[in-house]
Amino acid sequence: AAPTPAPVPAQDERPILRRYPVAPADGPLFEARQQMLSIDLGSAAPLSGVSLNGSAGGGSANNGDVGPAVGLQYLYFASPRLGLGLEFDYYARGTSDTPDLLPSAESHVFGDATLLIGVAKFSLTDRGSVRPFVLLGAGGYRASTVVDAEPQPGSSWSDTNTDETRRLVDGSAYGVAGTVRLGIGALAAWYSSSATMTQLGRLGLVSAPQGDLELADSLIAPRPLWLADFF
Repeated sequence: AAPTPAPVPAQDERPILRRYPVAPADGPLFEARQQMLSIDLGSAAPLSGVSLNGSAGGGSANNGDVGPAVGLQYLYFASPRLGLGLEFDYYARGTSDTPDLLPSAESHVFGDATLLIGVAKFSLTDRGSVRPFVLLGAGGYRASTVVDAEPQPGSSWSDTNTDETRRLVDGSAYGVAGTVRLGIGALAAWYSSSATMTQLGRLGLVSAPQGDLELADSLIAPRPLWLADFF
């Protein structure tokens, strides 16, 4: 028997529209990502201090000042809610100038810290564009501290009677680190599209009765749209 000709698709059912996945009405618009790479840029302030109380008349001061911080996190999602991976953080503490560490001397405290931990991120929901999460991590760190000092005007070092800058502390420490975080994550992206509302409805990117979509098409011209992405 001769093959039966396939029906010609209607104008709004051409393959160019049907090649995109249509998401369920109550599900994410896009497939969940299995891998995620995040880069954090910002600043951080030290909460610890340094002390020279053991030195003659020494005191204490902040362990540096506000400085730049950068972080890199990689996650592999074993399930829509659970991501496992690594996180690297680096923080360069700014210089804290203080007269409190040594009498009759101006001290300068600075340093840096490096953190490398394994992390597990659990999202409390796998729906929506805003999702609360819990993150647990454990690993190691390296922290360094440098203290320079020079005599104040009119003073000098007692052993040489000079006033040059001296490095009093230059050390580092290694240890075990851990973290527990509660947060809310959100992600949005700009998608430039000139598709009609009717076409977006067929792709599952908007949800409304067919008559409302056709009415929207008659009231507004096709224009770039802001569409939220999910993570």
